[in-house]
Amino acid sequence: MHIEPVDPRSQNSAPVVLVYPYGIVVDQDGRRFFDEGGGLVHETWEVFSRDIHFARKNSIAYAILDSRLFDIEGYQRAIRSEVPPYQAETLEGLAAQIGIPARHLKETVDTFNAAANGNVARFDATRCDGLAAAGTLNLPKSNWARAITSRHISLTPWSALSPIPSAASPPMRKRKSWVRVDRCRASTPRERSRAFLRNCAECGFGVRALVFGKLQAERLSTS
Repeated sequence: MHIEPVDPRSQNSAPVVLVYPYGIVVDQDGRRFFDEGGGLVHETWEVFSRDIHFARKNSIAYAILDSRLFDIEGYQRAIRSEVPPYQAETLEGLAAQIGIPARHLKETVDTFNAAANGNVARFDATRCDGLAAAGTLNLPKSNWARAITSRHISLTPWSALSPIPSAASPPMRKRKSWVRVDRCRASTPRERSRAFLRNCAECGFGVRALVFGKLQAERLSTS
C-alpha cells in the first residue's frame, strides 16, 4: 500500500507536496492536528497522509507557510504540482481563498507564532534543526518552528491511496532509511544539499524520481 500527500488540483502524476515541515498544517476548521516538525519528511509523511485521509474532513488539509519557503534551496524538488499555491497578504484573505474559517486560522497562526520564539538563525531545512516551538502549544512543533509573518501561502496536501485499504488497516511500519544517516553526518552545505536530494527521492516520488534524486546527489558529489 502507498499513501502520500498530493495536490488534488493537479493533473500531474503523483503531484506530491512535501514542504509541510517548514510551516504548519491545518484542517478545514483551521486547526492544527499534527507535529509538522516531528522528523524528517521521509519519517512523517506516511503518518501524516493517513491522518489526512482517514481522520480529516473530506480528506483535505492545508499547509500554511510564508514566502520564506521560496528562500529554501531546492524547495521545488519537494513540490510536484504544476498548480501555483494560494497566496494572500493577510490570513483573512488566504482563508477566504481556501474556504476555511478566518477567525480559526488567525487564532491558530497567532498561537503558533507566539510559541515560535526561538532563534531563527538556527533554521536549517536540510536537517532536524532543533528549532522547536515553546511548550505552550497543545501540539508541539519539534523542528523548523519559525513564525509565519510574511506573505502567506497555502499548499494543499490530500491523501492518495493505491490500493485503497479499509479504515481498519494497520499502520505501516516506519522504514529505516540510509538518508537519516547521511543527513546526520552531513557537515558541509554541499553534503547537506546532497542529503536533501536523497531525502526527496525517498519520499514517494516513485522509482523514476528515486533514481533521479540519487543521480543528482552523485552529480553534486563530483562537481
